Amino acid sequence: MYALDGDFTSDAWFVVVQEFTEFDQTISISAPPSVTVTEHVRQAFIDTQIIKWVKPFKFSALDRAVSPMIAEISAFVKGIPTLVNPDFEYYCVPVEAGLNMEIR
Repeated sequence: MYALDGDFTSDAWFVVVQEFTEFDQTISISAPPSVTVTEHVRQAFIDTQIIKWVKPFKFSALDRAVSPMIAEISAFVKGIPTLVNPDFEYYCVPVEAGLNMEIR
């Protein structure tokens, strides 16, 4: 795990990259609650070696503030034909959900 400036703080960004055979990469990004896409953050995503921009990829469950940055980098900086679809995120707290379930 890597941090943008070397520190894991309350405003850290987390990037999870899953590698698959049928779709090379699925990337999820967890940004801090008060996310601000600065030029420093944008440039970090442009320069990263973690995301393989030249292979098929899919971003999933992006924060609303992060989605335009990824689309802009993909389409206009990297020059990749990009399709953007609405994305829904589902959240479940297993412990709370488990309280209402009857197990037989």
